[in-house]
Amino acid sequence: MDNNKNKDDLFEALHRHLHNLVNKHKTLDRLPRNFGIAALLIGSEVHTIDVIGDCSIANVTEVGQRMGISKAAASQAVRKLHKNGYIRKLKDENNKREVYLSLTDKGRKVYQGHKDLWGKNCSIYLSDLTNEEIESFIKVAEKIILTVDAQLDVNP
Repeated sequence: MDNNKNKDDLFEALHRHLHNLVNKHKTLDRLPRNFGIAALLIGSEVHTIDVIGDCSIANVTEVGQRMGISKAAASQAVRKLHKNGYIRKLKDENNKREVYLSLTDKGRKVYQGHKDLWGKNCSIYLSDLTNEEIESFIKVAEKIILTVDAQLDVNP
């Protein structure tokens, strides 16, 4: 078989699997789940909390960039989480327009609950992957993200 044909077939299979993965992840993200507190949260909420928890100090722009969403979408998520007591907003003393975000105790419980759930799921379902396989997937994912970003830049 021709190497180019084989690679084309592999690219097509990769595309199908990624599309399937994205759709399943979207479905999972829409399901309200418990992440260590009584309230149920959807994926976008817990992922916003996760980004803020991973940063020592984050602002809305950084949250949007890390999540691959617009600043407006990040701002909307932050507003809702702030209203519900998961995050606090801190004004910069030197620049009153700049607002930094941090987790409340309630937000930290969700953050840790998400980390625990993800770690448990990884140990159950992904433990047979080697470090090299994981690193290869990360490399491919990074290249795909760059490809999508380039398409978004061309077609705003």
